[in-house]
Amino acid sequence: LSISLPIFSKNRFAVAAFIPLAIFTFLGIGGYLGGLNDSSDSPNYFWDEASYEASNFACKILEPPQEKERSVKCVVQIFQKEEQFVQGKTLLYLQKDSASLGLNYGDIIYVNGRFNPINQNNNPKEFNYNRYLRINDINQQPYLK
Repeated sequence: LSISLPIFSKNRFAVAAFIPLAIFTFLGIGGYLGGLNDSSDSPNYFWDEASYEASNFACKILEPPQEKERSVKCVVQIFQKEEQFVQGKTLLYLQKDSASLGLNYGDIIYVNGRFNPINQNNNPKEFNYNRYLRINDINQQPYLK
C-alpha cells in the first residue's frame, strides 16, 4: 500500500530535508522546555555549594503533607532565605508531633535548617529516586526536628 501526495512526490529533496529538520526541531524544543523546569540554575535558587550552615527559610506547602512512620513529609516551595527572596522546591521531613500533623496544603511555615544534596542511588537497574526528584525540580532535602 502506497500513498502518494502530489506535493511530496514532486520534490523528494524537500521531503528528505523536512523529516530530519522536524525531528531536530522537536528534540530541541523538548530539551529547552525540560530545562525551564530546573530552578536550580536560577541565580535566586535557595541553595548553593557554600550554604552548608543552617539558615532560616519561609516555605509554602505545595501538596498535602504525608504522614510517615516517624516523620511528616512535605513538598514545599521556598520563597525566602533569611532576608533574601529566593526560589526552589524541596522535600521537608519534619519530626512527627502535633504541630507537624496539623499542617495542611497551602500553609506557610518558617523553618531553620541545613539542606543536604540528595544521595545518589548506587544500585544498578533499581528505581533512581534521586533522578525522579530532579525531574520534579527537587535537589536538596533536610530533616527538621
